[in-house]
Amino acid sequence: MKSTSILLLLAAAFLLSGCLTSPNPFYTEADITHDDRLLGDYRDPKTQEGFMIRRDMDHQGRYMVRSNEGEHGQYWITFIGTLFKVGDKTFLDLYPSSDSSFYQIGGTPPGSTEILHGLVYQPLHLVARVDFTDAGVGFSVPQRNQLGALLQRDASLRQFLRGETLLLQMQTPELRKLLEKHGASDDVFPKPEKFQKPRTSKETGLQE
Repeated sequence: MKSTSILLLLAAAFLLSGCLTSPNPFYTEADITHDDRLLGDYRDPKTQEGFMIRRDMDHQGRYMVRSNEGEHGQYWITFIGTLFKVGDKTFLDLYPSSDSSFYQIGGTPPGSTEILHGLVYQPLHLVARVDFTDAGVGFSVPQRNQLGALLQRDASLRQFLRGETLLLQMQTPELRKLLEKHGASDDVFPKPEKFQKPRTSKETGLQE
């Protein structure tokens, strides 16, 4: 069984109608933080599918997040990742920067690269909650049930409902307030089902 990556998880969440996206960042510069536990290679060593996180040499203080799929992981989508804190919770803002062609077999549903492209290439910011434990790193995004819980908590957000996905046409201060109010709730950002320790540059030979 293939391991579940954050980007595949985000793609699955999109299919289940439950991501939080916005044309504006979910953070301010004062919110930005760093944690080297995030760095590493989360890909399946055999298939090279999954994702990796490195320091972004082109954007100071940011991370390069790349999701790979297909044979030897030749199809990909890359994000500028910004780790930030709101209250005592840590989040990752993902903003698309580039991608390859798509991976899809005729007669089958679209692959994660194509799904993620359709989700964020307007372009849009996407937010995930990040939890660090001794077991590794866990990522969480709202899915359909959590999205419903969020709308029950705050009916004013219904104006941003697009189909069953929330496209938050809000400014950054309002997005922060949203995370301040609901970001710590497991009803909105469910507890991660899996924690993973990424392989390091020493194990993979890749620079971080």
